[in-house]
Amino acid sequence: MMKVPIYNLEKKQTEEITVSDGLFNVAWKPALVQQAIVTQLANNRQKTAKTKDRSEVRGGGKKPWRQKGTGRARHGSIRSPIWIGGGVTHGPIAEKSYEKKINKKMRVAALLSLMSKKFSDGKVLVLEGITPETFSKTKELSTKTKNLRTEFGSIMVVTSSKDKKVFLAARNVPKLTCVAAKSLSIVDVARPNALFITKQAIPELTSHFIVKEKSLKETK
Repeated sequence: MMKVPIYNLEKKQTEEITVSDGLFNVAWKPALVQQAIVTQLANNRQKTAKTKDRSEVRGGGKKPWRQKGTGRARHGSIRSPIWIGGGVTHGPIAEKSYEKKINKKMRVAALLSLMSKKFSDGKVLVLEGITPETFSKTKELSTKTKNLRTEFGSIMVVTSSKDKKVFLAARNVPKLTCVAAKSLSIVDVARPNALFITKQAIPELTSHFIVKEKSLKETK
């Protein structure tokens, strides 16, 4: 167990709480973190890029001119890849799969490792005061977090899954995104400059990730 300071929105410490070592005190594993991030980004790719090869392009059935005697280079079809409007050679195809696999234990370990690294670098703070009762409007949330966004740049707020109003209020605030604790992914941790976790989200993070990691170890 370790003690973690709690800050208000003015970044002043108000109290301390005790959390599991597995949340913010995990060894830094850059290779594992890189693998988890690449896997998630690859699985998020949309397979929509598509080009036509010479067999799919319309036209070009007739030989453009006779083989010999014109003085021009020989060609068999106007849909050859070397012609304008012809087929594309080695272009992207919609059937290609970019899917990668990583097991649950590695994915959770990578997320906790990156979150611990950011915590040691001072880029993960536990905040109090961000609740649905105090921040149900975008203007209120934007005003109160202005100094934090100015200092850190892009920030991610991790809230309890019950704080739906906070999530809705954060949708139109510049440089601020919001995610429920149980939906937190390694890309959510990696992208912003700083991660702000609400006090109410700590129990959810612990039960969802720490307990899950322990249960995965027990099943082996």
